[in-house]
Amino acid sequence: MSSSSTSRRLVALSALLLGALGLAVTGWQMRHKLPLPTTTVGVGKPLPSIVVSDPTGRPVDLATVVGGGSRSVIVFYSPSCGVCQKELPQIGPFPPELRLVLVREPGDDMADPLASAVSQRFADRDGALKRAFVLPVLPTVLLVDERGFVRDGFVGEHEARSAQQKLVAFARRGR
Repeated sequence: MSSSSTSRRLVALSALLLGALGLAVTGWQMRHKLPLPTTTVGVGKPLPSIVVSDPTGRPVDLATVVGGGSRSVIVFYSPSCGVCQKELPQIGPFPPELRLVLVREPGDDMADPLASAVSQRFADRDGALKRAFVLPVLPTVLLVDERGFVRDGFVGEHEARSAQQKLVAFARRGR
């Protein structure tokens, strides 16, 4: 066997091994980013573990933030999202009986449209929205009862005032 054919075989084998390694790494990364049945949010189910970051960068599980005797509204949004800019102001005036929890998309430094009504602020730095929902859409709003169960929600664009009406009805059910 000549040295040139041996060299070609080594190059081909190296390329094959690198390709297989690349596929394995990509598969591992995808498996850890896809929604898992245990983390997918569902109406009528307890809010699953959704880990976000607090303002200092520490991880926080939203399931531990909501519930505990008060009804909560979790809003996944991006201030630069055109639909978010249009929809989020429509939920005002925000019912005072509800706790508002904002989770903003990473890398978005624009002002918050709901800054005056915010109870708690978090950042989605690790793609929690994408892992928790089969088809993540902004804005995503979850209505979570005092026991931590998802009772309702809405995503994307809606008719004027329908989102605010849903929030008022959700607040009244808790009285």
